[in-house]
Amino acid sequence: MQPQISNRLSLILFLLAICLCLPVSAQPRDAESQYRMGQQQRLQARKPSEVALAESYLLQAAKQGHLAAQTELGTLYYLDFPDSPRLDSAHYWWQTAARSGDSRAQNLLGLFYLNGQEGGQPDLVRAYAWTSLAVDAGLPEALDTLKSLEEQLGDNEILVARQFRESLPVMRQAAAARSLPRTVSIPSPAEPVSSASPIEGVSDSVPTGYFVQSGALADANAAQRELQRIHARIDKNTHNGFVKPLKNANGRWLYRLLTGPFAERREAANLCAELKDLGEDCFVVSEFPDTDT
Repeated sequence: MQPQISNRLSLILFLLAICLCLPVSAQPRDAESQYRMGQQQRLQARKPSEVALAESYLLQAAKQGHLAAQTELGTLYYLDFPDSPRLDSAHYWWQTAARSGDSRAQNLLGLFYLNGQEGGQPDLVRAYAWTSLAVDAGLPEALDTLKSLEEQLGDNEILVARQFRESLPVMRQAAAARSLPRTVSIPSPAEPVSSASPIEGVSDSVPTGYFVQSGALADANAAQRELQRIHARIDKNTHNGFVKPLKNANGRWLYRLLTGPFAERREAANLCAELKDLGEDCFVVSEFPDTDT
């Protein structure tokens, strides 16, 4: 019996030595190789398992800050999961790449808002802001979308959209973010927390002070739902939310998402910074008598 045990142990040690001497699997470790493997797998994918493999490669690269992989991953989530669309994941990765200056992601994010991310309702303000950034970066396919948006938006709405655009951190870092691949800071998706923040109905009348504007939708009910979603991410219950309508010269309405009021601009700016850390877009506006910025 003893010789058998000894022989088995010798065999195990021999096989282990062989395994240790074998080269490491061809699994790519650097972000560029992972991106290329994911892109190749996605183009060749015919079965769900192959799509899942492409997702795995792209996700590894995206987490390392590869902007093209982040954009491609968002597109995969948006297009390649027809039975259970992962719109939140598509939005997250497009937004991550767009915030770091990827013009393709900026264009896709603009189209995402144009097509409607909440109950089919478009957010033309965000669509204009992101699409115009893609146009400025020289992406030709974004130009027609921007022209279409300019035809749909009135002067007041375009002013709001430009304010929104100027508030985006990418405005300060786009010039340094055009080189791919590069490592960027990726915000982690935060789990929503419960909030008792009251959301008021649609009203032309809001208190005076400074507010955080976090969107502008074409449907009042969708605007209230979106504002409730955003408030659920704020770990406080002291902020009021208001939906204020804005009418352009053509008689079309947008419904602005406002949080506040704050007595000082810096207080609103602090909340806006908190929301941006959570991956939300926002900027500070003031609501005073005869003032609507």
